[in-house]
Amino acid sequence: MKKRFNPHDPKRTVDPPQADKPKPGSCWRDNVERCNKADVPLIFAIPCMYWRTRDWCGFEGLSMMVYDQPSLVHEMFEFWTWFLIELLKEPLSHIKVDEIILSEDMAFKGQAMLSPAKIREFMVPRYKRLYEFFKSKGVEAVVMDCDGYNNQILDAMYPEVLDGIQPIEIAAGNDPEEMLRKYPGIFIHGGIDKRELRFSRPQARAEVARRFKTAWDYGGYIPHVDHGVPPDVPLRNFLYYVELAQGFACGKNLATYEPPCRLEKQLGPIEEMFDPRHAIAEAYGEECVTS
Repeated sequence: MKKRFNPHDPKRTVDPPQADKPKPGSCWRDNVERCNKADVPLIFAIPCMYWRTRDWCGFEGLSMMVYDQPSLVHEMFEFWTWFLIELLKEPLSHIKVDEIILSEDMAFKGQAMLSPAKIREFMVPRYKRLYEFFKSKGVEAVVMDCDGYNNQILDAMYPEVLDGIQPIEIAAGNDPEEMLRKYPGIFIHGGIDKRELRFSRPQARAEVARRFKTAWDYGGYIPHVDHGVPPDVPLRNFLYYVELAQGFACGKNLATYEPPCRLEKQLGPIEEMFDPRHAIAEAYGEECVTS
């Protein structure tokens, strides 16, 4: 595995389809100026040690190895920490990144996949090195990406080695306001319950306004949907949410603002649902529909 993960291989930092014959713009070196001139926060997301090691060993395999082969888990976590630092030294010396997202996805609905004690034993020492490295490169926020319930992770890691966490999944029992009170100075984003976007616009609006009120009251919070948007959320509801969130982010009144729905208007009117029986009747006659 170590032979395959060579952070100094030039092909490591280009898109896989471009690895043999890189095209202009496919390498980070081609995008330094564009990134540094960006008028939006520059965010860089990477898989971190638990995520990557779970990919190698499987969830059950890694869970058993923590107890049966702890030295091997330490070695894998240590290797991935070294790999990330070696890989990112040069890019982060040239590009100003505002936020680093360390993807872990290491929590269930009610608890973390590692106990707080094991998080402190296996992860915190390596996260401390990563945190210090990223801060030395001017990164403003080091944030973990973790679905599920987050408090056990934060109890073990914040503020020593993390500035925050996302996406604050509501279905897993997270509460953005409670989190901002419990962990002073934390930076979070997410926390808009994606399930609420399935229903009426007043219901969706109430959820979005509620989260932006929390953001305005406490600071340190950027509201957005708390995970990938599921397929049962109507597209028109999602577009409504996007414009509503844009308005609130620009200071529009939480109680009265309604977005212009320009995005939805681009879709045109809602068309009648396709009825296969009608199409069959038109093509072959009514008798074919009933037979």
